[in-house]
Amino acid sequence: MAYATSDEVRIAVVEEAAAGTTPATPVFDILRLNSESITANFNTVDSQELTTARGQVDAIPAGQSVSGSIEAYACPNDVYQSFLAAILGSSTTPFTTGSVTPGSTLTSYTLEKTIPDSSGSSHYWRVAGLVPNSVTINASPNEPVTWSFGFMGGEFSRATSIVGGATYDPPTPAVNTATPYLADDMAITFGAAALGGPFKVTAASLTIDSQNREIECVAQTLGYVALGKLRVSMELTVLFENLEAYDYLTNPSTARGTGSFDLNHAGSAGDIEFDFDSIMVENVENQTPGASQEVVATMSLVALTKPAGNQVTITV
Repeated sequence: MAYATSDEVRIAVVEEAAAGTTPATPVFDILRLNSESITANFNTVDSQELTTARGQVDAIPAGQSVSGSIEAYACPNDVYQSFLAAILGSSTTPFTTGSVTPGSTLTSYTLEKTIPDSSGSSHYWRVAGLVPNSVTINASPNEPVTWSFGFMGGEFSRATSIVGGATYDPPTPAVNTATPYLADDMAITFGAAALGGPFKVTAASLTIDSQNREIECVAQTLGYVALGKLRVSMELTVLFENLEAYDYLTNPSTARGTGSFDLNHAGSAGDIEFDFDSIMVENVENQTPGASQEVVATMSLVALTKPAGNQVTITV
C-alpha cells in the first residue's frame, strides 16, 4: 500500500480582505518550504457527569485553535516578504519592494494544505483567518540562511475539492526561485562597529515576535486575534580578538546604538535589510567550551522604540 509522503504535500496561501473569509475565486501562492507544522488543536472538556459506573461519560468537543510554523530557506520571495510586513503590523501587503515599519494592521491568510492519498485523490485541509505572528532567522557559517514563521488563529476545515474558481500560482521564476541567502554574504552592524572586525560572529539569529494573542468569544466560532507588543531581539555568538571589544559590549554607555541585520543576495537584486534605530545589549555570557576550543560570548540584544525612530525598518 502506498502512503502519502511529504514530497507530495502542497502548501498554498492567499491573503484575505476580511479576516476569516477566503476570497472568492482565490489566487493561491504556492510556498517554497522545508517543513511545516500548521495544525488544528481540538479542545475537549472531560465530562463531570456523575455515573454509578465511576467512569468518564464523555469528552465534550469545545472548540479549536490553530497554530504552527513554516520553515524554509530564506530567499527573495514575495509571499514571505509579505509575512514579514504582516508580523510588523504594516498595511503594506503584498510587500514586494520598498520599506515597511511597525504599524497596527492585522493581516490574515487562508492556508491550504493539499495531501494526496493512496487512491490518487487529494484532500484539502484549510485554515481561514491564519495570522503570521513571528519569524526567527538563523545563520551559521557556510550554510544557507533559514527562517521560521510562526502562525496562530484561524478556523480549520476539510474538503475533497478545491475552492470554486481557485487558481494556483507556481513560484515566479524571476524572484521566487532565487537561490537562498548565504550566511557568508550577510552584514551585521552594532553601534559604530561592523561585526566582523573586532567581533567574529560564529552564529546569528534575529527574532521578530508580534506577541499576538487569541481571544475566544461566546457565540463566535473563530477566535479574535489581537495585536500584541512587538519584540525584536537578536542573538550573536562571537569570538574576541581583544579585551577592548568585550569592554565595548559590557559598558552601559557603549552597549547601545543603531544596528542592522542584512541578508545580501548573490544576485543583482533581492537583498533584505533589517535596520534598528536603537538596539542595546541585554546580556553577555562568556563560555569556555573545553580543551582546544575558542572562548566565545553569547550576546543578547533587543531593539527599542524611540520617539524619533523605528524599532525596526525592513527594506527590500
